[in-house]
Amino acid sequence: MTTGWLFGEYHNGHFAPGVLELAAHTQKWDGVTLNMAVLGSTGDHPALQRQLQDTGIAHATLIPVPDDATIAQQAAVLAAHIRTIDPAFVLFSATPLGRSVAPYVQGLLHTGLSADCTDLAFKDGQLVQTKPAYGDNVACTIMTTTTPAMASVRPGVFPTPSAVPATSLLQPQVTVTPFPVPLSQLTGEKTDTAPTTPHHPKEATRIIALGRGAATPEGLRFAKQLAHQLDAAVMTTRPVSLLPGFGVQAQIGLTGQTIHPRLLITLGVSGSSQFLAGVKNAGTIIAVNTDPHAPIFDYADYRYVGDAVTFMQAACKEW
Repeated sequence: MTTGWLFGEYHNGHFAPGVLELAAHTQKWDGVTLNMAVLGSTGDHPALQRQLQDTGIAHATLIPVPDDATIAQQAAVLAAHIRTIDPAFVLFSATPLGRSVAPYVQGLLHTGLSADCTDLAFKDGQLVQTKPAYGDNVACTIMTTTTPAMASVRPGVFPTPSAVPATSLLQPQVTVTPFPVPLSQLTGEKTDTAPTTPHHPKEATRIIALGRGAATPEGLRFAKQLAHQLDAAVMTTRPVSLLPGFGVQAQIGLTGQTIHPRLLITLGVSGSSQFLAGVKNAGTIIAVNTDPHAPIFDYADYRYVGDAVTFMQAACKEW
């Protein structure tokens, strides 16, 4: 029997979109049993146990964590639980939280992740993942060579399962497992240098986009100052969106937000196809990168080859 693992994202008494779909889809795979982990509070136990009946899953583990746990802390708890299960594959629904926490878990487990999949199958002991590429024009089939194989799946690609009759013989069980290590010991201290973004940053008329080349403590500090002076929103590439203070709502690109500001300043952004898909409707683009051959320069109206932090420092003085 092959063991799989599913993140049972749970909010306000209900599973997040796609969780029940994934659970039902895996029930079709012969020789596979699915484990589920839920982050929440002990008060979720009764409702969670009732709702498990709709998943076809016989057992779930509820791990209490505080509401203010960071993405990195949640990922550390999930990765620790996954190690105890040692599953062949790990699944997330590609909700905003799922898209944010899955890459963190991937890094902690040192394995591969296929994000935003549109189909899954299990053949010959391997998770077969299908995901779109090149602006959704091509479907790629992926088989991960590392274990566990990881995938996040778009909500809505699988049918919503029918409710299991109350007379079903399935009696799902929920085990509450307090995590023994304080969350503060799982990751480094929180930083307050991350720029603050508006609730809907993609609607801003001026946007500062931070890439890896600008994602240093000093870079974040100058970005916050420059955004304040320009009345701009701060958004990011996917890797930088994982830093505290950001998230999917601040991520630009194919799996994040599509933006259309009058002014876009990219700092330390190389310009991957995934990122460029999200900025095709931007007005004036100013690009800063140390690599003179960075793809972003092909799309920019103004180009500066140099250090992003140095550029921001000078811009804060002049603007």
